[in-house]
Amino acid sequence: MNIERNIYLDRLVHRMHNGMIKVITGIRRCGKSYLLFKLFYRYLLEQGVPEENIIVMELDRWKNREYRNPEVLLDYIDSHMPDDKQYYILLDEVQMMENFEEVLNSLLHYPNADIYVTGSNSKFLSSEINTIFRGRSDEVSVLPFTFREFCQDRQESVNDLWKEYYTYGGLPALRKMPTAEQKTTYLQKLWKKTYLDDVVERHNVENREALEAIADALCSSIGSLTNTTRITNTLGSVRKIKITFIVFLTVQQGLLYVDVIYAVIMSYHREFLTSIIAGIKIELYFIKNRTCNLHTCISRTGRMNTGSSQHIPR
Repeated sequence: MNIERNIYLDRLVHRMHNGMIKVITGIRRCGKSYLLFKLFYRYLLEQGVPEENIIVMELDRWKNREYRNPEVLLDYIDSHMPDDKQYYILLDEVQMMENFEEVLNSLLHYPNADIYVTGSNSKFLSSEINTIFRGRSDEVSVLPFTFREFCQDRQESVNDLWKEYYTYGGLPALRKMPTAEQKTTYLQKLWKKTYLDDVVERHNVENREALEAIADALCSSIGSLTNTTRITNTLGSVRKIKITFIVFLTVQQGLLYVDVIYAVIMSYHREFLTSIIAGIKIELYFIKNRTCNLHTCISRTGRMNTGSSQHIPR
C-alpha cells in the first residue's frame, strides 16, 4: 500500500519550475526517496508528463555506481534530453557523487530542466545547503510519519496504535515489522550504525563511548528537565567517563546532532517535541582523556528541556 504524504507532496508541487534545485532532506530512513520516486513520480505521470521526460538516478544502488562519476552522469542526462521539451531530473543520495555541488549547480544552466534531489548524511546538512548551491536551492524537510499517516490502512484500535506509535516512533520501515523484538533491533542498529556514524565522521570524534553516553543521558531524561551538571555527574559516577564537552549556541552548526537526538527521542516518545533542548539547536564536541569541565552558555536558566508529556493528539 502507498502511504499518502500529501503535505510533502504539495510542497514539491508548489516548487515546480521555480528555477531552483529542490532539495529533500531529513533523517535517514524517514521516507525521502519514497516521496520523490513513488509519490512525486506518480504525480508527474498523472499530470501527463511522458515517462521518457523523467530522468531518474538512484546513486546509492550498486548497479548505478558508474554514475557517481560526474562526467558519466552529465553525459547520461545530456543523452536523455535530446530536445527543448520540459524534463524532470530526480537524483537520489547525491552526496555519493564526487563534486556533487558543482554538478548540480551546472544543471541549473539547463533551461528546460526541473531538478529534484535527496541527500542525507554528515556531508549534506540542512545548514549548509544554501551555501552549497549558492542560494539557488529550495529545501523540503521531511519527517517520519505523523500519527495520522501511521494509522493509514490499520485496523487496530486508536489506543493500540497510539501506544505503538509513541513507543517505537514513525519511521516507515517499522510498519512492516510485526514484533517488538524486530522494531527494537531495527531502531538500535539504525541509531548505532547510521546516526552515530554520521556524527563521528563529520566531527572526527575520537571518544565514541563518550558520545554514546551523553546521548543516552539526554534520552533518559525525556519528559523532565535536566541540566549540564547532572549529565556530567551521571557520566562520571555511572559510566566512569571523564570528558570535557562544550555546548555551542547556534542554529546553523548544530543541526546534525539535533537530528540524531530527534531520531532517538522519536523512536521512544513521539514525533513532535514542544521544545528542543532549551529551545535551540546545539552541537556537542567531545575531547578525549580530559577531566569533567563544562564550558557552556546554554540558556539563562542553565536547563535543558528534552521532551514533552505524552498525550493522544486530537
